[in-house]
Amino acid sequence: MAGAKTTVKGPGMKIIATSVAQPAGKSSCKNCFQFQNCLWGEYLTEQLPEFERLITHKRPFGRGQHVVMAGQKSEGLCLVRSGCLKAYTVNKEGESQVIGFYMPGELVCIDDLCNGIYPYNVEALDTSSVCIIPLEALFRLSSLYPTVIQKVLEKLSYNMRREHEQMFVLTKMNAKQRLAAFLIDISDRMERCHQADDGELNISMRRSDIANFLGMATETVSRWMSRFQNEGIIRVNRRHITIKDMQKLKLVMNCAESSIELPLEKTA
Repeated sequence: MAGAKTTVKGPGMKIIATSVAQPAGKSSCKNCFQFQNCLWGEYLTEQLPEFERLITHKRPFGRGQHVVMAGQKSEGLCLVRSGCLKAYTVNKEGESQVIGFYMPGELVCIDDLCNGIYPYNVEALDTSSVCIIPLEALFRLSSLYPTVIQKVLEKLSYNMRREHEQMFVLTKMNAKQRLAAFLIDISDRMERCHQADDGELNISMRRSDIANFLGMATETVSRWMSRFQNEGIIRVNRRHITIKDMQKLKLVMNCAESSIELPLEKTA
């Protein structure tokens, strides 16, 4: 599809970038549900309407489709617009390792910013869409509007903090703590992007993906889900999870030997 050149003018300089032509009826930034949570939402105003033309709105990806593949050339800074994405790597033996999940408003594949190559695979877990802005346009724009790069750094800082917390969860916590921490994290992130309401979560991840990410067996995830439900901490209906007692869930996460009495596992 032919591209179009767009010019964004600023004090003393201008940005010229080539954007990918979009099909008729393409998504509009101002109609996006994540507009207020977007990195560049506040710049899409009457004073800077050209900025939206720098952004590529990818066609929606269906469940199981790959947004990017490991080794693919990076197109720029990628932000989740809708849906849920799973990042994973595959070793030489063909074994997959889930390394993270992305929610609307979150940056994808920030590891590729230096070398311009996507380091891992990213798959849509349900109907999902992403927005991309070329790094060259972003860097030049930040020289005109310094708060642009400030917002990027805030997002990067948030990602790094989450990764450090994730490392602690995976290396220092037992199975029930890891699952509790995961549910709390997903709840917090879904609330940030307005995808959760009062502890009501519709998660797109399969239990096998959750287990792979947390480093445990799928049966262990299912067993602890059932125990949390029996204890009245959560209610589970397939992929719909309601957190009924967040304080109790946090207690499980923070205490390796929690005082909560959970049902004993039945032996065969």
